[in-house]
Amino acid sequence: MGLHLHHALTAILLTSLLVCAIGCTENREGVEKGLEENTDAVQMRDPVRLVPAFRGVDQYGDAFDSENLRGKWWIGSFFFTSCETVCPMINTEVAKLQQKWGKSVSFVSVSTDPDNDTQKVLASYAKKFGAQKDVWFMVRMSADSMMVLAESGMGVMKPVTPAGHSTRLALVDKDMQVRDYFDGSDSVAVARLEQVLGSIGKAQ
Repeated sequence: MGLHLHHALTAILLTSLLVCAIGCTENREGVEKGLEENTDAVQMRDPVRLVPAFRGVDQYGDAFDSENLRGKWWIGSFFFTSCETVCPMINTEVAKLQQKWGKSVSFVSVSTDPDNDTQKVLASYAKKFGAQKDVWFMVRMSADSMMVLAESGMGVMKPVTPAGHSTRLALVDKDMQVRDYFDGSDSVAVARLEQVLGSIGKAQ
């Protein structure tokens, strides 16, 4: 009788250990899967809009054509050089991003004050923020073209020249599609952008 009881207790114990092991494994796999899905969700979102082709002149006086960006990831922004409030702050953040991610991502900053932001002025401004050639383009174009690009093209803002500027950084993919917007004045948003840029850099 005692022997039968011993076998029964042993069987119950082994069954309990097996159930626990299976449950723990499934729970661990579920957590890992959840982390992977969460990482993917942070990294990317569906395309927001298609950026139309645009042209201008960069800080070197060279013709700039957005078609040259096709096949590359890039970050677009709008500013004007005489701005003393948000523009210097945003471009300081862009300068940091360029230093860290310039090998895998390009940067395009469009002037909202083309009458005053001449090629010479842009060149001086670009030097001040350490813009690297063929990495960070500071572009001027006609006021009409700039307004169309900013508002309906990239969905960043409705500019009022020359006071037009935005804190939004638009992340554009290799197919010229805006994939997300990040507030360059928000440290949390910038940190999230860096996470995305990190995943882009690893994929290239």
